[in-house]
Amino acid sequence: MLVKSTQNFNKYSYQNALIQHMSEKVQELNRENFAVRQHLKYVNLYSNQSNYQTLGYEDTLLVEEELAPLILPDRDEASAVRFDALMYGIELAYLIGKKYGKIRRRQNIMSDSIRMILLLQN
Repeated sequence: MLVKSTQNFNKYSYQNALIQHMSEKVQELNRENFAVRQHLKYVNLYSNQSNYQTLGYEDTLLVEEELAPLILPDRDEASAVRFDALMYGIELAYLIGKKYGKIRRRQNIMSDSIRMILLLQN
């Protein structure tokens, strides 16, 4: 019984963290942006955490269709995903015995870009 109550606590604390994160991301959207104004009804609705409490399946489809395209990943996350994909491509090419010169050139360009970003931030 204790394990079940602990699992429920973890599930609800995780759920609450997701709700808070999502509502904050929606609140950060620039309401003056043309694309955001097209979905303002849903932006206003899902800026409030209480509107996530009774989501049904149809609501999740609306959030996916109306809000998800408006919420951009954090700048660091997008760069990290692209870099990871590039590295996986190099590893895959190596594992299957293919040349990866084109991928290697892209890696060099990306690593130079990352160095420049880091220099500009400091």
